[in-house]
Amino acid sequence: MMPRPSLALAILCGLIPLPLAAQDTLVRATIDSGVLVRMHPAAGIAIRGRLVRPVDSASTVIYFCRYPSADCSVEPSSPSIQEIGIDSIVRLEVQRGSKWGVGAAIGGVISGFLFTRVYGWSSGAFFVGALPGAIIGGLIGNGSPTWGPAP
Repeated sequence: MMPRPSLALAILCGLIPLPLAAQDTLVRATIDSGVLVRMHPAAGIAIRGRLVRPVDSASTVIYFCRYPSADCSVEPSSPSIQEIGIDSIVRLEVQRGSKWGVGAAIGGVISGFLFTRVYGWSSGAFFVGALPGAIIGGLIGNGSPTWGPAP
């Protein structure tokens, strides 16, 4: 009995070498100090911190201060500086902005709706009521970072 073409194709695809996750580097380009990063260790929860030294593809250790933190001194002997081996991290992300737009939209809609419930429905009342909610929502959303993969 002749093997089916789909079986032969599956066998050939299995022979193609694929890069293993351990061979892939977390960082392909240099990440400057001061950048907010989120590190995902193999065990445990994600760690957020500000880099105190640049990280590149040759780095073996990441030096950072926990975020948010009241004190983040860049002195080498500072107790606020922590380190983690890059080999214990499975994923590294950098801050790509914040959620201020989403916060402004949600705050504006809620505030505008509440204002029209109190003063009667009209588009003018909605927009007058939406403005303070949008400002407050934008400020709240600005404190929530968005994340993307490390360069």
